[in-house]
Amino acid sequence: MAIVSTIAKSVSRFLAFGEGSQFSPFHVRKPDAGFDSGSGSLVVNGGSCVWKQNSPRESVVTVRESEKRYGGMPDVSVIIPVYRGSQYIAQALTSVFAQRFTAYEIIVVNDGSPETEKVERELQPYAQQITYIKQENGGPSSARNAGILQAKGEYIAFLDCDDAWHPSYLAEQLALLRAEPELDLIYCDALLIGTSPNAGKTVMEINPSRGAVTLESLLKLDCSVITSCTVVRRQCLLDAGLFDEDRRCCEDYDMWVRIADRGGRMAYQHKVLALRRIHPEAITADPSYVIDSQVAVFRKLGGSLPLIPVHQAIVQKQIARCMAEIQLHRSKVDLMAGNYTEAATAVRFANTYFQSRKLRSIEWIIRVMPRTVRLFYRTRNKWYSGVGQEKSFRSSDEVTFRR
Repeated sequence: MAIVSTIAKSVSRFLAFGEGSQFSPFHVRKPDAGFDSGSGSLVVNGGSCVWKQNSPRESVVTVRESEKRYGGMPDVSVIIPVYRGSQYIAQALTSVFAQRFTAYEIIVVNDGSPETEKVERELQPYAQQITYIKQENGGPSSARNAGILQAKGEYIAFLDCDDAWHPSYLAEQLALLRAEPELDLIYCDALLIGTSPNAGKTVMEINPSRGAVTLESLLKLDCSVITSCTVVRRQCLLDAGLFDEDRRCCEDYDMWVRIADRGGRMAYQHKVLALRRIHPEAITADPSYVIDSQVAVFRKLGGSLPLIPVHQAIVQKQIARCMAEIQLHRSKVDLMAGNYTEAATAVRFANTYFQSRKLRSIEWIIRVMPRTVRLFYRTRNKWYSGVGQEKSFRSSDEVTFRR
């Protein structure tokens, strides 16, 4: 029975690959190809709606009513990109309006959303409290950059449209930044919600941040910055050259590494002050796309930054890890397709990097009883698809956040 239990655990860990990946940003979606944003746009203008024909690539309407709340220039500019997720944007905005710290402005960037009509319907009640930017689809980097360039605050707080904040989020993050004037960036932990077996855990439970945030710790992935939990000096983002608009996945990681390379100081707190939503449209639904993006980012960093030899070695090791994880992903695809020999071979190739006894056992199990492993995988996926229940956000302190 002990052998059977060990085999079951090994198979389960193998099949769970990618779901808690240390480098898998939940918020990024794979872009739709060939989307036509149309020739007209609905633009919020001081509470009214006007139709703007043949608008340029970027249309900006700044609403001044919100300035009455903080009495002038905001300290923080909250940037919320929207592509999909129209059903969540009101929750995100509600969580910002519930903040105890009020010297902020909100910039919502519609990044050529195919749900524009729904997005603007959801935004209409908040028309006098936000700045609304509408542009052709350029990806998350382009959307965030548009918000940064429009921002008036000294600090930028990023929030994805499907995430939300605790009412004390901005107050506590700003307090830490102001207590340490040399800090450029602070991030915190977040509770995972949504349709996933990881719902109810925190991001740092799955991907812990350990030790000081340095260039080396970021390259090693000992520290993982959570973008929707990040407050950063605007000038720091400008000095780093903004987000790389050629990157549509892992672009945030690329930014944090470049900031660290320039000597930017970062820190984190373990307190849970946000909600991170996992849902079927998240990029984690396509592990191969995530891993390919990791490889592209590491290759870019290795080729563009003046890294010392030890850091170059870390980058090359991370690329090797990614290539091994690609083989593990392919082994699952082959397993489900009934290509059992190819599945076992992919596991063996992956293990040239991992050097794991468990993976050697997995290779043997796939070769000896492949149909059993395939049935286990299929049953597990069906079970997980049924257990994930969406946990809705409420702004009260005691319900959705751990103490």
